Amino acid sequence: MKRRSLFLTIAAGILAWGTGAPEAHAGSMTSLLSTLIADGTEINIGGGLQVLFTDYNSHEGPAANAVTIVWPGLFTGPGGQTNYGFNVEGNFNTIAGGLSSLDSAIGYTVSSISGAPIITNAYVFASAIVHGGIATVTDTLTIPGRSQMVFGSSVPAASNTPNPNEINFAPTASIGVVKDISVQSASGYVNLSVISQGYSTEAVPEPSSMALLGIGLSGLFTLRRLFRRTSVA
Repeated sequence: MKRRSLFLTIAAGILAWGTGAPEAHAGSMTSLLSTLIADGTEINIGGGLQVLFTDYNSHEGPAANAVTIVWPGLFTGPGGQTNYGFNVEGNFNTIAGGLSSLDSAIGYTVSSISGAPIITNAYVFASAIVHGGIATVTDTLTIPGRSQMVFGSSVPAASNTPNPNEINFAPTASIGVVKDISVQSASGYVNLSVISQGYSTEAVPEPSSMALLGIGLSGLFTLRRLFRRTSVA
């Protein structure tokens, strides 16, 4: 019995090592958009995905050093799927009491860390307070070998109700994104401060994990034969 218990303990340990531990995500991590673009660092956002910020242009909006990216984050889309992503936070606001508008655009790439085509969904959610205007966030997705896709989220006039939106597509390993942030008011004001962005993935085992699992199982069979020979002896 002791040998059997030892065998099961070793088996559990090898399987845990082969499949790997769940990804650890520290909450409320923040960075300035200007720093991310300058550093050119790919950030792990969970789910086997990474994001690289490449560009920012703004007319009457906040400068890049006044826009904060908050991650990692998990969002639930309208269809109930889990999205791995980040928040864009800044004062994308119009001036109260007159005709006012601003337009900003953020460019970035989302890609699979392993290179496997696992990205299947994109999700965007704009949170704004609107009085006499409209806030719109429009994402243009560029997927290699496919036509561009456009979708977005808006908060209409006289409404503070967010309108999340999502789009599904065949699995891909990378997506180029241009996020256009447009805020307009005629007589009131619009305060757009948070944009949540997420991406869904389908589970695909990484080659390295599968190789470790194979090695672990091979070791298990060897140990089992050794225990049997010892018992017979």
